[in-house]
Amino acid sequence: MFRKYRIVSKPRFILFTALLCLILFMTITTMMGLNSASGDTYDQYRTVTVQSGDTLWSIAERSSDGSADIRRLVYEIQELNDVKAADLVDGMQLKVPVTTD
Repeated sequence: MFRKYRIVSKPRFILFTALLCLILFMTITTMMGLNSASGDTYDQYRTVTVQSGDTLWSIAERSSDGSADIRRLVYEIQELNDVKAADLVDGMQLKVPVTTD
């Protein structure tokens, strides 16, 4: 009724068993959603229009939620828009990172 199987190559059997367990583990964790990466993988920005008398510092202060370092936010605005403080002109559109905690 039952056939008796014999292991011919022990290293090959161990390798097969290990790979089978690995594939089974990966399949189960994927089906359960444990392998999915959920995080902020994209940057969020808000567009701000420069008004008369605005500086990068004042724009960063208005856009901050209070938890971010203003100096860091000013630097990010400069890098994101490729501008310096002297380049600001009334009506200019700037992308400002959204800071949330």
